[in-house]
Amino acid sequence: MSFASEVNNWIVENQALSISIGVPLFTVMAGFLGSYLTSKAKTREVKLLGRIRLSEYRKENFDSLQEEIASLQTAMSVLIRYRTSKVDFDGNPIDVTENDVQTMMRTYESIAAGIRASEEVRKKFAKSFSDLLKRVLQTDFEAIDDGEIYKAFREACHQILRNEWAQMETELKRLK
Repeated sequence: MSFASEVNNWIVENQALSISIGVPLFTVMAGFLGSYLTSKAKTREVKLLGRIRLSEYRKENFDSLQEEIASLQTAMSVLIRYRTSKVDFDGNPIDVTENDVQTMMRTYESIAAGIRASEEVRKKFAKSFSDLLKRVLQTDFEAIDDGEIYKAFREACHQILRNEWAQMETELKRLK
């Protein structure tokens, strides 16, 4: 006789004992299975919440970066306007102090430290900012010749924003 038929015969002969042992054993096994599945679901939920929080954090950083870049571009435009005419577009006098230039430099450093772009984009941003600042702060500055230096600076800023947005989109796609 095979082992399976021996077990089957024993169960038939001891049906009451089989039920009294089998039901609690089945209940315990079902409980373990339920606990295991709950644990796996909780683990997935925690991972998903972590990814969601990370994406929210990245979005806040992106918004902050956007504001800093806009602030830097505005400060540079005001400095250029001050150096060329010392009045704004409405004819009101513009006063740019050393403190304003220091604030602009802090904003630049904050952007440079916070971007996650490639080394090439970082270097392009640093060079374009440096070239523009040197040109604007020259003693014989009258105007930006053809605007190419300022265009290069703006393009470097936009490239940073595009790279940051692309990285953020990639992270969001991984959430699915």
